[in-house]
Amino acid sequence: LKYDLSTMLFLLPYLILVVVTCGKSSAVESIKSELNAAVSQGIDPQAPEHRSDKEGGDTSFFTLSMQTIFSLLDQFSNWLQLTKQIVNRKVSTLELNKSLQSLSIPATAKSADRVALLLNTVPQIHLARAAYHCGAHARALKHFEMHLRNTKKCHGLNTPSYDGKFNIEDEDL
Repeated sequence: LKYDLSTMLFLLPYLILVVVTCGKSSAVESIKSELNAAVSQGIDPQAPEHRSDKEGGDTSFFTLSMQTIFSLLDQFSNWLQLTKQIVNRKVSTLELNKSLQSLSIPATAKSADRVALLLNTVPQIHLARAAYHCGAHARALKHFEMHLRNTKKCHGLNTPSYDGKFNIEDEDL
């Protein structure tokens, strides 16, 4: 099991989700700090983790770890949306993923809030920079737009009611 990457990648989201929804606050804080530390590696393009391996391949440990983190964030976002729909009774509990039901992860407002806090731990601009540096340009644009929406307090990039201009700093590009 220690060297079975596919099994570990399958179990990782469920393990983290159980810890975040049912675990102690110290364990949740540890997950948040690990997430921040991994994403902060992606902010500096000159870091040695970004360089390709010596055999000329275009994958590096950094790229693989960032892809895993992005996959985790996507899965947590999907779980959060589904859980909010269940809590608001817009979706029946039968539509909840059977593997989540078998893990007995509570679909409550409290667990949804805890997952939302985890997703908001890493600033969107850091995710955008990390995605850009690992070559995930569409994801970088997505996170950069979310950063602009959050910092400018508008509900869309083309909102006519927004009076100000988007002053995008050079280091954000």
